[in-house]
Amino acid sequence: MAADSIVVTGHVTADVEVKKTRKGKSFVRFCVANTPRRFDEAQHQWVDAGDTVFMDCVAWDVLAECLPSRIRKGSRVIVVGMLKSSSWEGDDGGKRHRLEVRANDVAVSVRDGVKRAAGAAGRGVLGDEWARDSEF
Repeated sequence: MAADSIVVTGHVTADVEVKKTRKGKSFVRFCVANTPRRFDEAQHQWVDAGDTVFMDCVAWDVLAECLPSRIRKGSRVIVVGMLKSSSWEGDDGGKRHRLEVRANDVAVSVRDGVKRAAGAAGRGVLGDEWARDSEF
């Protein structure tokens, strides 16, 4: 990972769709939301511990082409890329700015799946005949 890389984790806020530039280059824009959380011992549950941060991300070319089949709204992802800023003049003549992560890699986090699996511990896996009536 390059020294100027940033890592963003969180949940994708909407389904992704590949778009093309006028020159035919593939890209996907998506947003990742992250809310800091902490475990509240008194309530015995996780609670929000700060404001939700929304980070705009963009992926290009082959990475963009792969994403719609791998992530969707709600997917927990890990995005590695570089922060880029851009500015332009809006239709109303006002100056607009955008800060986004230009993704070099996007991975689906297995953390949420691990939590669900841990919650199912002791119940066995559906269809797993070895999990039933074990003498061990």
